[in-house]
Amino acid sequence: MGMLPLGPQALGGQMDYHSGLRVHREHARAFGGFMMRSVRDSLTTLSALVIALVIALGLTACAPSAGAVGDAPASSSLAHDGIDRSDVSIVFVGSAYAATTSADKEILQYLKARSLQVRYSSSVNVKGAQAAAIRSAITLRSTLIMLRCNVSGDGQRCNYASDVVKALTSARNAGIPVVLITDEQRVTELDSHLYAAQFVLGSTSQGSPASTDQKSSARRVTLETAAFTVMNDLEHAKIMYASH
Repeated sequence: MGMLPLGPQALGGQMDYHSGLRVHREHARAFGGFMMRSVRDSLTTLSALVIALVIALGLTACAPSAGAVGDAPASSSLAHDGIDRSDVSIVFVGSAYAATTSADKEILQYLKARSLQVRYSSSVNVKGAQAAAIRSAITLRSTLIMLRCNVSGDGQRCNYASDVVKALTSARNAGIPVVLITDEQRVTELDSHLYAAQFVLGSTSQGSPASTDQKSSARRVTLETAAFTVMNDLEHAKIMYASH
């Protein structure tokens, strides 16, 4: 059998085959690159949407649909582990007036003596200090905010500036419970969704409230117990009488 001639036409045919293969590979790479970019762009967009959704759901999940953070309804039967003492981080926001400063020191000593981490923020004569302290507590992811009552001129009410109300709303959205600290039972015009309870403080010698206009079922507990009740989202009264 004779050998097939390897002429210019045959050589040209071989060259055309390899050129076509090379072009095909280049097209395939280009198409593959386009597909990879499309997939990558789609995943990036999907990831951004997922992250935004998670953040939105997270913020929504932190704030209860009804009631305040830490204000468990009477019908609640959810069982959960309590917060560990080592994980407690309390921010105590002082009053805008100096009258309660000495009493605040006693509270701080009481809490620290029980190995509870607490940061105190004085707000005396400093505009915007209470709101700034609440925002700081949110940044620190505190487990409880204790807010001193700003007593009104008639001595019967707790007054709070609009920036404090806005900061308390942010704390609620962040899932941080808030309690109001008073030496006597006060009336407050704050939205009840913004605070879990009002702690009416007194010494251990005071026992249960004696006033006839208070519910007979009311009883005084330690400030430590009251704080953990709120932090653990356990059922409690809106006004709690706490000793320290």
